[in-house]
Amino acid sequence: MLLLSIGSLSLGTMISGTSFVNPIWILIAYLILTAGELALSPIGLSMVNILVPDKFNGLMMGIFLLTIGLGGKLAGMLDQYANVPKHLLNDRSAVESIYGHAFNIYFIITAVFTVISFLLISYIKKKMGSGITV
Repeated sequence: MLLLSIGSLSLGTMISGTSFVNPIWILIAYLILTAGELALSPIGLSMVNILVPDKFNGLMMGIFLLTIGLGGKLAGMLDQYANVPKHLLNDRSAVESIYGHAFNIYFIITAVFTVISFLLISYIKKKMGSGITV
């Protein structure tokens, strides 16, 4: 879902010809992210509940939720990568270049991790056993 969300922002910049994205593309990106979060959280917590021994259940659910918080922190750190210096705020071409480059880099990073995730599916299925399907 993250790949689709960032892809929609990259597509919006390509269609507009500038790095200033029409607000509808931002709404589409948030809609995709929200749908992904609504799908991930219950399934992830269910998998933690099923796969973890009972005495570690609460700890691992806490770690699962902690990783979501760490993801937010990482997003804030990546935001600094796309931060436009104050002396360039009035230079439209510099702002477009910085944001366009950031969207493309984020898309590539997300695509790489998506491919890695798909490659790990068979390994995870094998480790989980035959009783659970992913």
